[in-house]
Amino acid sequence: MGKYFYFFISSIILITGCKVPKDVAYLSDVNIKNQAKEIYEAQKYVSYIAPDDILAITVSSVDPSAVAAFNLPAVTYMEPGEKEMRSTASLQTYLVDNEGYINFPVLGRVKLGGLTKKDAIALLEERISEYVKDPIVSIQFLNYKITVQGEVMKPGEYVLKNERVSILDALGMAGDLTINGERTNILLIRDNNGTIETHRFDITSSELFKSPYYYLKQNDIVYVEPNKARKKNARYSQAEQFNVTVASTLISAVSVITSLVIAVVLK
Repeated sequence: MGKYFYFFISSIILITGCKVPKDVAYLSDVNIKNQAKEIYEAQKYVSYIAPDDILAITVSSVDPSAVAAFNLPAVTYMEPGEKEMRSTASLQTYLVDNEGYINFPVLGRVKLGGLTKKDAIALLEERISEYVKDPIVSIQFLNYKITVQGEVMKPGEYVLKNERVSILDALGMAGDLTINGERTNILLIRDNNGTIETHRFDITSSELFKSPYYYLKQNDIVYVEPNKARKKNARYSQAEQFNVTVASTLISAVSVITSLVIAVVLK
């Protein structure tokens, strides 16, 4: 009887010990059928072109020679030891200036700042169609980046190929939160045309999906602050370090005074 009793108690301890606390698990309140789908469908994402963006823009057509003036020429080169020349197309890149303009071949200054990628493509195709029949324009962000700092496994700056990145994607790229990260109060810092915006995320709640800040934008900064336990331990560590420093100073002072006293007495 005693053996089975101890086995039962041990099983209860293991089960309760393995349970994930609600303040650690993500989206712990998602328990309604189809809830995630309904929330996701209500969320719309649009990326806008902004100053300092670097864009790769290529123009194609049924007749490649017709759009040659709108693209950089191919670069010809030869590898050491080879006898034949190789060629590769150069990537046409454009820096959006502070006023939102780029300098585009043939067209001159074109304002793309403030437009979505879709609208920018439509604008360029309309302008280029004055010279070429049925042009096809492709735009890609080359320096779309975000920064993740604080209590994550791999803090740093991340350059992205895909501009559709959520707050959960960003935390995943940073290796997820450490056990000391505050999951209910993650800070987002955004520079919106010179105006600093801030927003707080609670990633333990499914309300996260409804946030207009769920998808990040160019140059967003995500900061995961330490939780209460981490802050408390940090304070204790600092206090202990201070106490050790004071104690070492006192011991050194007492040692010096003792040496002086001994020297005077023996003299």
